[in-house]
Amino acid sequence: MKKFFLSIILGMQMVTVLAQDFSLTGKLSNGEAIIDSQLGIQLLHKDTKVVLKQVLSDSLGIFVFKAIPKGQYTIVVKSIVYKPLQIDVILNKHIDLGVVKVEPISNNLGEVAISFIKPQVEQKAGKTIINVASSINAAGTTVLEVLQKSPGVSVDGNGNIKLRGKQGVMVMIDGKLQPLSGDDLATFLKAIPSDQVDKIELMANPSAKYDASGNAGVIDIRTKKENRKGTYGSIVGNFNQGIYARTGGGFDVSYLNQKLSLSAGYSYLNRTDFQDIMLKREFFQAGMRSSLINYDNNFKVQAAIHVAQVGVDYKISPSSTLGLAGKLYTNDNSRMITSQSHSYNTAGNLSSTSATTGGGDFSRRNPSANINYRYKHSISGASLNADVDYASYLTDNLQDNKTSSFLPSGAPLKVPYLLYGDLYGKLQIFTTKADYVLPSKGFLNKIETGIKSSYVTSDNDVSFFDRSTGQNIKDVTLSNHFIYKENINSGYISINRSAKRLDIQLGLRAENTNTNTVQMIGNVNNKRSYTQLFPNTTIDYKLSESQQIGLSFSKRIDRPSYRQLNPFRVYLNETTSQSGNPNLLPQITYALELSHTISEKYSFRYAFRRTLNNIIPFIYQDPSKPEMVILTDRNLAVKDYYGIDFSAPVKFGKWFQSYNNAILFYSKFNGAVSNSNLDNSIVTYKFNSNNTFILTPSFSAEFSANYTSREQDGSFNFLPVWAVGAGFQKQFLAKKASLKLNATDVFYKLKTRGIARYEGYNETFNVLDNTRQVSLSFTYRFGNSGLQTKRKSGSEDEKLRAN
Repeated sequence: MKKFFLSIILGMQMVTVLAQDFSLTGKLSNGEAIIDSQLGIQLLHKDTKVVLKQVLSDSLGIFVFKAIPKGQYTIVVKSIVYKPLQIDVILNKHIDLGVVKVEPISNNLGEVAISFIKPQVEQKAGKTIINVASSINAAGTTVLEVLQKSPGVSVDGNGNIKLRGKQGVMVMIDGKLQPLSGDDLATFLKAIPSDQVDKIELMANPSAKYDASGNAGVIDIRTKKENRKGTYGSIVGNFNQGIYARTGGGFDVSYLNQKLSLSAGYSYLNRTDFQDIMLKREFFQAGMRSSLINYDNNFKVQAAIHVAQVGVDYKISPSSTLGLAGKLYTNDNSRMITSQSHSYNTAGNLSSTSATTGGGDFSRRNPSANINYRYKHSISGASLNADVDYASYLTDNLQDNKTSSFLPSGAPLKVPYLLYGDLYGKLQIFTTKADYVLPSKGFLNKIETGIKSSYVTSDNDVSFFDRSTGQNIKDVTLSNHFIYKENINSGYISINRSAKRLDIQLGLRAENTNTNTVQMIGNVNNKRSYTQLFPNTTIDYKLSESQQIGLSFSKRIDRPSYRQLNPFRVYLNETTSQSGNPNLLPQITYALELSHTISEKYSFRYAFRRTLNNIIPFIYQDPSKPEMVILTDRNLAVKDYYGIDFSAPVKFGKWFQSYNNAILFYSKFNGAVSNSNLDNSIVTYKFNSNNTFILTPSFSAEFSANYTSREQDGSFNFLPVWAVGAGFQKQFLAKKASLKLNATDVFYKLKTRGIARYEGYNETFNVLDNTRQVSLSFTYRFGNSGLQTKRKSGSEDEKLRAN
């Protein structure tokens, strides 16, 4: 019996040894120093030459292959500045190759011709990447305009950004959450030139490392950063013509040596935009139309925007770096408003007209600062990243409007209504966080954990004055002072296990939320405190060398913004106001997604999402003044989402590459809101195609097209929209300079149109924006481009997948 059990134990140990996976590490060096830029390394089966895995070295030249079965392999290092290198290894244990020397080809990169253009859109594990810097159609535009043309992204007339047809997107810039939402966020993104952006990452199911906010996922806007030795930079200038002209430009300059990195940049944008909003409001009683009002609202905005930033990084040691960064964003604009309305009675006869003229001045100041510490152990690969951030958003909004009303005969109906408003806001954010990553050679391949605390204070003091009688009388029904305070403390842990075919990531995030709202007039106070857990799981299984399936589950939250909670009204015109809802509850979304990837190119995703307490925009009539409508937000019981997403890149030789994305989804809204019962559902499909033509090594062209069918959002039903764009790029002066010409929304079909239906009230809307534009952009790059490569080469960016 003892021999029997002993044989079982020995057999189990033998199976364990045979089934064990191993790791392979090394550190690249050019013989004089550690390589401080990322290079691509491939691991091939020695006999078949089939590529098993591909990785990038980190900033210290370290590369790691994990979860590799026992066997014989060949390591291949390829680079445009280093000679090809091959190393044969026999893997039957964890191996550290130590320092691996690579030999430079030449010290002058100017002699190397690179004709590869990075694809506009890339599909990588868990994310879609929009390469803005390489896009011709993005030249001379803004970040919001780039998003409007991105696969699966749409922006409605109220500035709400949707990802795959879902609201609740968390927008980040360089990994830092932006606290704005709706029209405030849209205005902010309109002010960021696309010339500052390197790429945009779209993540529908981010890991537990990210905040649990954003039921639709995360949009991370990554600004341009270089990693070359010496002094270098670029100068950009652009001109854009739509209904009105837009000019912009800027520069960036950087210096980098072995220990110190300095950077500075500035951009300027002078833009004139317009928006024409046409509304038809119908009021009903006992099923019959009781009145009708037609509106034509015209807004013209002239803005001057400045963005300046500086940064410094210092290598305290080969393993640790301390960084400081500062940024200042300013936006000063003036607005002109012209609004006309025609009211009709039950019989359909004109009963009155009104005209509103005026405008105002708006200014925003957004200074921010960051302190960052990064540490990475050269042997184990363990890393620590700690940040302290501060940001302030100061706004001052002056409004001065005059509304005159007339009888059908043209005689004055009443004394003109003169309304003056002074809207001041101050938003301050203080955040601290730390993230720790521990690679493991045991059962788990990687453990990630971190903590974060954020403190937000919003102070909005709004004063309106009635000047109709020649006096400055404060209107207490429209004025208020609202203070919002929020503290969120969170922590997470994520574990990763990679085997030969199976990759598993399990994450859990805990968030403790504390809010305090104070409405100064009336002294209305509302406090909330709650703690919630947010699990996140991803399982990937490799069916074969060319096929992989994945399954993911997550729980996310969307908390109401301070503006959505603010109960006082903001006057838009004589019959329209906007109000927050202090009783709004956070919405919770449970998401399940199945994916199938073929040849690391073609991807299918099947998604289901259920949102509880879904926050939707809502319009209702003022009980004391039926002709007045109020825009606000309400909680809806349930929203279900079923979606299918398909992506297919196409490439013919070296001259043509195309990325195509199609989404089909079904949305169902169910619940009672005020006096209206919603039971709406609709099937929507979206299509996006981005195409690049490399005509010569220095001349290329682009063509893009997108289409969105009818779409439902609560009570709002949006009509289809579509747009096409085209552009050309010419490089010259040894590819240091480039000239881009592009046109967007050529046929002017990117218009927001639709209808909202409620009990006793319907509203039809048609919104025109400055979407059809022609842009000309010039870029010149200067500096020591021959000393070091960029962080990634184009061909490696297209293929490599980091473990």
